[in-house]
Amino acid sequence: MRLRARLLLSFGLASVLPLALLGLGASRTSGQIIVDRVVVEQATRADLLAQYADTWLGTQARMLEQKVQAVRLGNLPQDELAGYLGLVYSQTPEAHVVSLSRRDGTDVVPSVFLGAAQRGLFAGRDVVDADRHAAYRAHLPLEALSADATQAQVGEPYRPAGRSQPVVGIAVPVKGEDLVLGVELELDGLALGFARDRERRKEGEVVLLDAGGAPVFGRRVSLVDPSLFEGMKGLTELYDVRYMTAAGEEVVAAQASVAATGWMVVVAERLEAAEAISGEIHRRTAFFALWAGLISLVLAVLLARQ
Repeated sequence: MRLRARLLLSFGLASVLPLALLGLGASRTSGQIIVDRVVVEQATRADLLAQYADTWLGTQARMLEQKVQAVRLGNLPQDELAGYLGLVYSQTPEAHVVSLSRRDGTDVVPSVFLGAAQRGLFAGRDVVDADRHAAYRAHLPLEALSADATQAQVGEPYRPAGRSQPVVGIAVPVKGEDLVLGVELELDGLALGFARDRERRKEGEVVLLDAGGAPVFGRRVSLVDPSLFEGMKGLTELYDVRYMTAAGEEVVAAQASVAATGWMVVVAERLEAAEAISGEIHRRTAFFALWAGLISLVLAVLLARQ
């Protein structure tokens, strides 16, 4: 082999090959760092939204508990109990039905809600018909109350006909009495917090699942497989969950539980989208490596001539 050819080969092996290996390793490392950062951001986002949901629901429950503790309901006659329910209804803008029953579900006094004839009397309140009231009674979590329970119990959310956002039944036991204050509470305020999160961070999919794994509300549910996360109930938090959707899309997700209810927040994103920046890094690294290789080749040719 001629000396010039040997010099060219030596320069190529000594400069281009290490540069290519270094660029490949650096691009792969940076790509993994980017995916890891997405995982961390998802975990943080899921945690914050779960804490927000827990705080919001906890605040509503404590306010109702205070209303129960403020009056000795067991000593009030029927007419005053009806007036008490009306007071709770008027003082709770998120409530659409208020009831007082025994633990077996028997009404002590008729429930308070807005009928069709009273439409417009309370701004922002839903008109409740017989079907809506029956749905409320079916979802009020009376069975979940133990004999000595003193704290409010939040039921599973449901979406009445004609309503875009779900509602939830909350049962508040009266301490020392066989009485339960029931309230159908809208979740519009909770939904607003999730909507604001989506406005700030438009990427990915954010879904709130109830204890049964059904979506409460959130952005599309095409990436979140409720059946997969239903099996993760009881886990406080789970990060870097990767799976394949029915449509064949690779997904990376994180979930965090809402402590007060057993609901969970799931943040998911297509792995392809998370790796898109990594692909751009690969392309740029290859571009600069090519130019560096060409420069090295030109220098090798000049030195070989000398």
